[in-house]
Amino acid sequence: MSTSSTRSRLRPDLEYPYATPAIGEFVEVAPQVQWLRLPLPMALDHINVWLLDDGDGWTLVDTGLDVPLVRDTWLRLVERELVGRKIHRIIVTHHHPDHIGLADWLHRETGAPVWMSAAELAACKRWACPPDDAERRRLTDFFESHGAEDGNDMFGPDGLGGYGNVVSGVPDVARFLEHDDSLSAAGTDWRVMICGGHAPAHAVLWSEERDLLITGDQVLPRISSNVSVLGED
Repeated sequence: MSTSSTRSRLRPDLEYPYATPAIGEFVEVAPQVQWLRLPLPMALDHINVWLLDDGDGWTLVDTGLDVPLVRDTWLRLVERELVGRKIHRIIVTHHHPDHIGLADWLHRETGAPVWMSAAELAACKRWACPPDDAERRRLTDFFESHGAEDGNDMFGPDGLGGYGNVVSGVPDVARFLEHDDSLSAAGTDWRVMICGGHAPAHAVLWSEERDLLITGDQVLPRISSNVSVLGED
């Protein structure tokens, strides 16, 4: 079977019914569900996050990277764009810095509690704290056994050592999300599905009533979601 025919069977053309919002702007994609695009300072130059309108406030799903441009975007949104209503809950799908990066800062700015899975919080703690000497030696050996010329290079600012530079802190978590949990937001109930692969316990939110799925990075439109083999696996 040819590559082109495989692609046509596995990845049919997608339809995008909504215009892409400008950076820092949002568009309603379903009743009480707002799509917000935030910048990333890299080739993959944006992240999509979600604001769920709860009437008296907002549930935020994912937060963006902790860099000045994204902080400034959030300050403007909190001060002027959220119709005088506070973010009163922050849900983090997984520990990767573009998703959890500003969770702790937004919690401190707004008082909103943070919800995420326990395994994702543990992963955040692990990457935010430099490894001790024994762990660093173990990881260095792991990288070199898989072809790295110098495993120590993996601890630079563009590798493992850079995580803490773009995450505002390890958040205090008010509720640990578990598979099959239910939560209410945006006028509907959402089922929590905990998925592996891209991250240890990635939370996906599904509203059966609305036929809506908030996937974080578990499902992507044009590429497969990255699945990493890490030193501790």
